[in-house]
Amino acid sequence: MQDHLSYIKDILGTHLGATLLSSRRVSQGHSGFVYVTDVALDGVDGSLVVKLNRMHGTASIETESVDARVYAGHSAGLEAVHRLLTLHRIPTYRLLAHGRPTSDLPYVWHVMTCLPGLSVRAHMAYAKGVDLEPLHKVAGEALGKLHTISRPYDGKIDQTQPYALSWQRAFFQSVRHKLNNVVNLDLPWFGHLANRIAQIIDDTERIWRPPSAFVLSDMNGLQGMAQYADGDWTFTGHIDLEDYRFRDPRMVLAGCEVSLEFEGRQAPPAFWQGYRRFKEVESDYDKIRDVLKLYFLLEWLPYVYEADWRGNPSDREAVVQKFRTAISKLLG
Repeated sequence: MQDHLSYIKDILGTHLGATLLSSRRVSQGHSGFVYVTDVALDGVDGSLVVKLNRMHGTASIETESVDARVYAGHSAGLEAVHRLLTLHRIPTYRLLAHGRPTSDLPYVWHVMTCLPGLSVRAHMAYAKGVDLEPLHKVAGEALGKLHTISRPYDGKIDQTQPYALSWQRAFFQSVRHKLNNVVNLDLPWFGHLANRIAQIIDDTERIWRPPSAFVLSDMNGLQGMAQYADGDWTFTGHIDLEDYRFRDPRMVLAGCEVSLEFEGRQAPPAFWQGYRRFKEVESDYDKIRDVLKLYFLLEWLPYVYEADWRGNPSDREAVVQKFRTAISKLLG
């Protein structure tokens, strides 16, 4: 996008004194854009990553919706998350510059060094013809080590006190809201499933207990890069730090599982072995995981029907079928 190119030039020149030589967009999420740029800086050519994102997160916990509390990130927490990872010697990129939206630049943005390797999440979900067990083990270890950073309450990294509303009440309010959102789409195939999902939600709420601690994490699981060399995988660092908050570890693990299951795959024993090297799985995870997985599917499904959905319109029906399959499997 031409506007993005002008923003990137200004960011690199103003904040780093770098000259943009070329750029290419490597990914786009629901609200963000990532560019790998070739730059000249201090007489040396090199590569940097620039990320442009819509601002998300509220300044006050009193005004934050339960949906944002459960699923959203917090743009303003980026620097604090990066600092905390560095303090704990957990690998991530070098954060070179960052800023918030202005009248001239409508994005929250940051510039970072390139991490070698490829996206762990994407490779585990889509790679074919390769043995992924070693990568799953490395991914489990990286996520388990990250989850050793914990505290007694959920929320933003700079939050100094718990929410007035308990995590349990917030989660179940939100998951019912997500269910209603899908019901309101009036999908012919979903109507008869709604009551069964509502019953699972009610049943799980009756046996729910708080996790032993809340862990620093992206909601959807591991967001990071890994490199394959000399017959082995190495985790090179965490990314998407603006989405990290203190979260229920059971939900993060459910996000890992359902992301793979949506693509017809499973988290193998190697992943769990790697995770447990650093962090035990909550003892009740197996009892509540279905409602956690349903949360993700109910959260994601409405995006497919949005006018600005970033997928290919010709793929919409196939994607909807994947949702039908994933939800049906959870309902048994």
